[in-house]
Amino acid sequence: MTRRAARFLAFFGLLLLAAAGGLDNYLQFHNTLARGGRWIGSKLRMAVHPVGSVEFMFTTLPLRRDVLNLGSCWGFQEVLSGAPVRPARVDFDFRCEDAFVVFIFNRGEDRFEGLRLSSERSSDSGYFKATTEGMFLSRVPLAVPRWGGGWNRFSIFSVGGGLEVRINDVSLGTVPARFETGQIGFRGSARPVWVDNIRVWDAEGKVLLRESFGHWKGLRRRAVWAAGLGLLAGFLAWYGSRDWRWGRRISVLALFAAAQWLLSLANFYVPWRPDPPRHEVDVQRARCRAPALFSEHTGYRGEDQLPENFSKNFSGGPAPGVFRILLLGTSQTAGAGAHRVERAFVPRLKALLNERVVPGRRYECLNGSIAGVKAEEILKLYDGEWKSLLKPDMVIFNLSPPGDNPDELMVPMIRFLEKNRGEGIRTILVCEARYVSRTKSRWNRYVKQLGESFGVPVVDMHEHLLKHAADGFLWWDDSHFTPYAHGLVAERLREAVEAFLGDEKNGRKARGRT
Repeated sequence: MTRRAARFLAFFGLLLLAAAGGLDNYLQFHNTLARGGRWIGSKLRMAVHPVGSVEFMFTTLPLRRDVLNLGSCWGFQEVLSGAPVRPARVDFDFRCEDAFVVFIFNRGEDRFEGLRLSSERSSDSGYFKATTEGMFLSRVPLAVPRWGGGWNRFSIFSVGGGLEVRINDVSLGTVPARFETGQIGFRGSARPVWVDNIRVWDAEGKVLLRESFGHWKGLRRRAVWAAGLGLLAGFLAWYGSRDWRWGRRISVLALFAAAQWLLSLANFYVPWRPDPPRHEVDVQRARCRAPALFSEHTGYRGEDQLPENFSKNFSGGPAPGVFRILLLGTSQTAGAGAHRVERAFVPRLKALLNERVVPGRRYECLNGSIAGVKAEEILKLYDGEWKSLLKPDMVIFNLSPPGDNPDELMVPMIRFLEKNRGEGIRTILVCEARYVSRTKSRWNRYVKQLGESFGVPVVDMHEHLLKHAADGFLWWDDSHFTPYAHGLVAERLREAVEAFLGDEKNGRKARGRT
C-alpha cells in the first residue's frame, strides 16, 4: 500500500469513527422513554404526580446502559405498553437483588393480572388479579427458586391449562390465566430492578413487540476496539508518510475521534443524574413535549383543596350544621399517587363520613396541604392565617420532619396542641406512614407521647398499612400511596373521627347523668 493510500484510509477511517461517536452521543442524550414513544409511565397519568414521575419519562437516567431501571427516580416505577396487545408468549431479561419485579398483562380499564417475582421472600412470589387501584382480588402462590445476581431470562406462554412460567428455562409451573387483549408492563420496587430484551409473540409466531431500550446494543465494546485500532492506524500512517501537513490533520482527527468515544463511554457507564424538574413550569414544559402521556386531571385541586380556595369558598367558618375538618400535610395529604382527585384520601374521607346520615350534621374535609413544604411552615400558616380564617372544628395532623432530626419540630408541635386545646379545637395526630420507617420511628414515638400528654387520639397509620401489605400494592415510593392505600387511609381516619366524636358524646352524656 502506498503512503498516499494509507493516509487516505487513515483519514477517512478516523472521520467515520468521529462521526459514529458523535451520533452515539447524540442518541444517548436523547434516549428517553418519552422519545421512544412505546411505553407510558403510570405515575405520569395521575391527578397528583408522585416524585420522580416526570424525570423517569423525560431523562436518560432510567435507560442508562440501554436497559430499563424500574428502581430509578425514587423507585417503584411502573411502565405500560402504549398500545394493547394479545400475546401468546412473552420473554424478557431481568435483574434484581433483594427486590421484586412484577410482570403485568391483560391490563384494562378496571383490572389487570400479573406475576410478582421476588428475590427477597419466595412466599411473596405468585400470580394475582388486581383492580387498577392496586387491590388484589385473588392470589396464587408460585414457588420461585432464588436466582443468581446476574441477568435472568423470564418466559411465559400459553399452554392447554393456562400459562406456563419459566425462569432460565426452568419451569415454575402453570398459573390459571390466559392472555387477553390488553396492555403489558412492568413494575419495580424501592431497589434497582432492570428489565431488557423484551419480546412478545402472537399465536402465529409473529413478533408484536420488540424492545431493547437502546441503540447499537452490543456494538460499543467493538466500537472502542475499532477506535483504538483507528488511532493506531492514524499514528502509523502519519509516521510512515513523514508528511507534516497530513500528520497534523490525522493527529487532530484522531484526538477528536478519541474524545467522542471517551464521552460516549462516560455517558454509558457514569450515572449522570440530571437536575429533576421541581417547579410547575418544568412539569408544564414536559407536558407540552408529550401531552398524551399526562392525565386529563392534571389540574388536581378541587373545591376542597387548599390553600388556593381559602378566602373564596371557606372563610368565616363552617355553615350551620357543618362539621369542618382541616387536614394538615404535604404531598402525601395532597393526594400524590391517586389516579383521580376524588380517589385521594381526603375527598374519600369526606364521602365516607357523609355516608352515615347524622341528623343536623354534614361533614366538610378541607385539604390544608402544600407539597414540598416543611412541617414547620405548615404550622406557621395554620397558626397565623388558616385557624382564624377557617375556624375548623377538628384538625387532623399528618406531618413529619423532613429529615432524621425530629427534635426541631417538637416546640411548634407543643405550641400547636396547646393553642388547639385552649380554643376547643379537636385534634387527631397521625403517625405518618412511610415505606421505609427507619427515619420516622423516633418521631412516631414523640407523636404518641404528645398524644398521651395532651389527651388527643393518635393514629399509627404506618402500622395500619403494614397489616394490609399482602392485600395489594400500597406504595409509589417511600412516602406516596397508591389509590388502594389512599382508600385504606381514608377508612382508618373515618374510624378515628367517629370514635373520637362518639367518645366525646358519651362523655357529655355521662357528665349530664352525674
